[in-house]
Order: sequence, then structure tokens, then C-alpha cells
Amino acid sequence: MEAALRSAYYLVTGENPDAEAFKEVRGIKSWKEASFEIQGMPVKVAVASSLGATRELIEAIKRGEVKYDFVEIMACPGGCAGGGGQPIHDCEEHAEARGKILYGLDRVANLRFSHENPTVIKTYEEFLEKPLSEKAHHLLHTDYDKWD
Repeated sequence: MEAALRSAYYLVTGENPDAEAFKEVRGIKSWKEASFEIQGMPVKVAVASSLGATRELIEAIKRGEVKYDFVEIMACPGGCAGGGGQPIHDCEEHAEARGKILYGLDRVANLRFSHENPTVIKTYEEFLEKPLSEKAHHLLHTDYDKWD
């Protein structure tokens, strides 16, 4: 979510945001929501971290209790930092500690914005054409209202 918001900001304004501008979406809380303003446009987002929280979020959306412009779903509690590729120790959860390390690495990284990643740029140039292209939209976006 944070990476997507950083790039959305850039696409709207033509400038990179402060890399810490969207840190409200961080953390291991199972269902987070935040609101931001990008060039006068309000953006309301939610992040669900675990399948149980995802179910609750989707049901709240269906009931019309909440409305978001963008939702990120992470199957594992704590997201990828707590995911199946991580070492597992019974009765121990280390996603929060791993997340802190990842954010520390992000703070000192030379490349902090997805839209500046050479691999992402090449993918758009050679396959998806450009951000928000019809091809990118068709392949990268979904709408739960259209699900059977």
C-alpha cells in the first residue's frame, strides 16, 4: 500500500512525496485505514492483514459501512514479513520485528519509489506500455462487484 501511494502521489503531482508520507498504513494491526490528500484529492485506503481481517473488511464494504478508494489484502498476519517464507517457531511471532528491519532498510535505500525501479520501468516500456494504460488496467486491476 505504501509503495502504491508513493507512486500514485508521483503520478498525480509529478514529484516524489516525502518517503515517510504514508507511514500510517504500516504496522501489524489486522485492519488499518487511513486518509490522505494528494493535490486536494482525498484518498481513503484500508489494509487487511490476515484472511480473517479480510473477511471482516469485505463484509463491512458489502454492508456499505465503509468505503475506500484502495484496499490492500495481505493473507498473512503482518503481511509478507510474517508470511510462509519466514522461519517459523511455534508460539512465536516475529512479523513486527522483521517489519521494523525492513523499514530501516527502506530508510537507507537508494531506491525508495517503485516508479523509479528499473525493472518496473522496463516492464511498462516492454509490456504494459505505460502506467494507467488499458493493458495495465486490464491485467493489474480488479473489481469485486464483477466477481461471480
